[in-house]
Amino acid sequence: MTWILAAIGVALVIGAICTGAESLREERRRRRALFRLAERLDMRYEHSEIHPPPLRDRLEFFRAGREGKILNTLSKRIELNGRTFRLAAGDYRYELSSGSDTIYCACSYVYAQRDGWSVPATRLYRRVIDDSFALQTGMHDVQIESAEFNKDFAVRSFDRRFAYDLVHPRTAGWLQRWFDPDPLIDIDHDTILLAAFR
Repeated sequence: MTWILAAIGVALVIGAICTGAESLREERRRRRALFRLAERLDMRYEHSEIHPPPLRDRLEFFRAGREGKILNTLSKRIELNGRTFRLAAGDYRYELSSGSDTIYCACSYVYAQRDGWSVPATRLYRRVIDDSFALQTGMHDVQIESAEFNKDFAVRSFDRRFAYDLVHPRTAGWLQRWFDPDPLIDIDHDTILLAAFR
């Protein structure tokens, strides 16, 4: 009987090691692929963790959960029509706690930032995402023309008119049809961020 328990224990340890090794191999493959992509696009690639996120004080997205960290970042400055834009894309991982349970969340994001933009803070996301921050900060709950869209998505903004212009009926239909996993759009003055949860 003891040898059976020992064999089960050894099998569990081997299984955990194999699972961890496979996870590490997948992460290495992803890093190599992102490095090659960065080279092709003439972007800078940084695989190490950036903690806390650089735009945490400005974008609600980077304040989600705790222990938030950015990984696998591609970044570049570009000039268009005499204007400088900062572009970045990467992974964001964080933890959410509910009682004694901890949920590990991961998403991919891309953002563009340009000095001189002045766009009202606005958030658009599926209703499954916690929106307590948007309501606490005084953002308005914006109802779009489509009742089906309003059931699935939340739009919060300090400027309702801007939100209506941003999410017109064609945009609403496109978001409902094409975005899976859950999308998030977070806009704050000179930065627009698009994210998808995995």
